[in-house]
Amino acid sequence: MAKQLSLKGVMEKPGVYLKRQREMRGISLEDISRVTKIQMKWLAALENDDANLPHPTFVRGFIRLYCKYAGIDSDDAVLHYEEYLSSKSDNLTDDSNQRSEKIPCHTDAVSTDDKTPARGLPLIHNPALLVIFFVFILTASYFGYAYYNKKVNLNTHKEGSTVGIGLTEPSKPPADNPQADTGITTTGETDKIHEAANKADMHQGGVYDVKKLKLEVLTIKPTWMRVEIDDEKPFEVLLRDSENIVWEAKKKFSIVIGNAAGVGLKLNGKPLGKLGENGQVVKLVLPQETGN
Repeated sequence: MAKQLSLKGVMEKPGVYLKRQREMRGISLEDISRVTKIQMKWLAALENDDANLPHPTFVRGFIRLYCKYAGIDSDDAVLHYEEYLSSKSDNLTDDSNQRSEKIPCHTDAVSTDDKTPARGLPLIHNPALLVIFFVFILTASYFGYAYYNKKVNLNTHKEGSTVGIGLTEPSKPPADNPQADTGITTTGETDKIHEAANKADMHQGGVYDVKKLKLEVLTIKPTWMRVEIDDEKPFEVLLRDSENIVWEAKKKFSIVIGNAAGVGLKLNGKPLGKLGENGQVVKLVLPQETGN
């Protein structure tokens, strides 16, 4: 049974608990960041109980790595984090209900005998003017529709004559935009990271060098990954489920996966099998060195 962590009857926040345990052991955040490869800003956010932390799945992985290095009971810390999330959700629900009770509900009585027409909606009492009005509307609609069709046909003709049958417009080359060190990247920017990280040389005719390593990632659940290709600068991504990404390297891949059961990997087309359990954080170097 997990220990109940509290201060004077109030549940101690998980970040406060981790920081207190770390300082009792005389361990610095820099040491934890260096060994676990978790960026300092995420460790600081974890200890400060920052509301902008990633999805709880990744936070659980951070906590387990943190505790493993600091010598803290990781199961107890993760359970404390779960209780904190549950308590926080209950408090938000109670506050919402209290605000709803304080909002007065006023219903203004509207007289059904009021014959005054609404302002801004003039009534046309003359039948002749009413007929003229509808004729004007129909005429304007007809000419507007005809003009729109003509414009669409002209645009279609221009596109057909410019591109031609069986030809496609060449895609614009990606602009050189090195990724700034902004921490975890959203899944909407995954393609940009893929292009920046995979500057693979190609032979004439568009055939890739057969000596290069090809790592294919298929996500099953939302997963955080930290990737280092060869000796390039490492980067981090947040992947949604059912995403399929391919990276290439000349020598090796060094990766950290926040949820081992959330991804499947193929190296040069060969599946790597089960990487770990759900919520488990794993570190891999691919291809594995001989003898490891």
